[in-house]
Amino acid sequence: MNGTAQRFGRIIEAPPAVASPHAVPFFVRDDETGLVYDFSYLEVVTEGFRGSRIGERVRFLVDPDRPGGAVYVVRLDLPDVDEYYR
Repeated sequence: MNGTAQRFGRIIEAPPAVASPHAVPFFVRDDETGLVYDFSYLEVVTEGFRGSRIGERVRFLVDPDRPGGAVYVVRLDLPDVDEYYR
């Protein structure tokens, strides 16, 4: 797999095997391969709040320096601001 190729996936809950309290908090399952990658909020490319929601669609790159890691995560299902803050 080419680490520079754009990937698409959905945010999932932490896999059961991840039990460390220091684990990276977010996980994305690649739509094409089914592989799971982790990332921190620092990898979310956005203005304002850097988070994600379970089931949310994202675009990302595989981190060539950290196997199993995602970088440059872009949220594709941004909520409507008025609806989000009701």
